[in-house]
Order: sequence, then C-alpha cells, then structure tokens
Amino acid sequence: IIFSGFKSYRLYWSGIYAGLFAPVPFTVWTLLAQFSQALFQDSQPQPFFYHALNLFFHILNSGLVYLLLHELLDAPARNLKKKKELPEYEYQRNWAALLGAALFALHPVQVEAVAWATGFKDIIFGFFSLLCMYYVVRDRLWAASIVYVLALFSKPTAAILPLLGIWFLFMTGQKPSRRYLYI
Repeated sequence: IIFSGFKSYRLYWSGIYAGLFAPVPFTVWTLLAQFSQALFQDSQPQPFFYHALNLFFHILNSGLVYLLLHELLDAPARNLKKKKELPEYEYQRNWAALLGAALFALHPVQVEAVAWATGFKDIIFGFFSLLCMYYVVRDRLWAASIVYVLALFSKPTAAILPLLGIWFLFMTGQKPSRRYLYI
C-alpha cells in the first residue's frame, strides 16, 4: 500500500510496520513507487524500477565482496618472510577474491533476492553489512558505526554484525582493543 505524503514515512520510522522495523527499505520502496507513478502518470508503480534497483545493489554487493575478500586475504601477506614471494601471492589473492565475488554474484540464494521485487530488503541489508565489515577490517570504526545503524534500520538481523566484526579482526590477525567493542 502506497500512502500519500509524509504520513507513510512517519509510519515507517515510528515503529513496527508490516511486522518488521525496517524503515530504510520501506522508505526506498515508497520513494520509488512515487517516482514511477509520477513518471508514467499511472496509479500503479512499475516493477521495472524495483528490479533495476535490486540488480544495481547486487552488483555493488558483489564488488564489496571482492574488496572484503581482498582485505581478508591480505593478512597472510604480512607474514611472508621473503619479499620475492609477494608478487606471486598478490596475483593469487586477486584471483581468489575475484572467484569468491563471482561465486557470491551467481549463487542462487543471492540471485533469488534480486529476482523478487520485494527482495530489496535483503539486498540493502547485505550492502550495509558488507560495507560495515569492510570498514571494520580497514579500521574505519566511525564509518562502520554509521553503516551499522543503517544495516539495523534495513533488517533487524544486523544485530549480529559487532560479533562478526570481532571475528573478522581475529581472522586478519588484528587484536580488538576496547575501541573495537563500540562498533
């Protein structure tokens, strides 16, 4: 149901709507519906825009998976004893990250969310979650905190991200200090 004016936005951001507190996807869906209705002078929103938005963010997510895997695979490079091994390792790291991102992009579980017009909730949650973990691994905790809140506003499942961030830090050999616990 598309509400008119700011009534719908206030409804999304003031509490649980449709059994879920996920104001970010509901707001984007409403904006997209209003844009579609205004563009085509039609009372029904066009599904093309929803699918295009899903595909766009899925491509962004695949790129984020590549960047995140590239960062996670950098930890063993810090331990290489011989500097002459580094170029070969860098080549392998690039291919491994690319293969992981391609697997993510083509995996049926990920593609299913892209195919459904209402799958944006899962895709945008994935986008903010991947971006949050990338910022954690890159030691950008202020940015990770902001993106974490956006992930929470996209899907409540994001509550697990701080523990996942600490696990990623251990995987990369970094030791989380007290400031990591405030993600």
